[in-house]
Amino acid sequence: MTNMMRASLLQAATSTFEELTFLMPSERLDERQANASLAAEARVDFSGPMNGSLLVRVHGELMPVLAARMLGANAPGPILERDALGEIANVLCGNVLPKIAGGAAVFSLRSPAVTNGIVAPPPPAAPAAAVTLGLDCGRVEVMLSVDSDARA
Repeated sequence: MTNMMRASLLQAATSTFEELTFLMPSERLDERQANASLAAEARVDFSGPMNGSLLVRVHGELMPVLAARMLGANAPGPILERDALGEIANVLCGNVLPKIAGGAAVFSLRSPAVTNGIVAPPPPAAPAAAVTLGLDCGRVEVMLSVDSDARA
């Protein structure tokens, strides 16, 4: 994992959660956040100057909180919760790729795949960068995987 990729991922994840959910993420986890169980994950595959995927895993009771904060609605329900997580992953991927590849780089993003728990196959490559952030009553893990020849 390169320091530049991790720093870019951390900046993109922090700003995405702050701007979309109005929550203040922190790299310091309390005991409740650290022990929270996996609730759902969203994966966005991308191609362009580099190919790979971005995976966002949500732990704890964050799904309704994220959706409610994004939509301004109480109890949005499981369908809107999954849609909100997919949108977070999509926006986060769109924010981090230009930081890594440059603003002129053009990428194609596939639609987010959202699953409850770990159901989707793992990313095709080991993460080039990963961050874990505490949010409210849970945590998120964000992993960026790229083809091995794109890490140089």
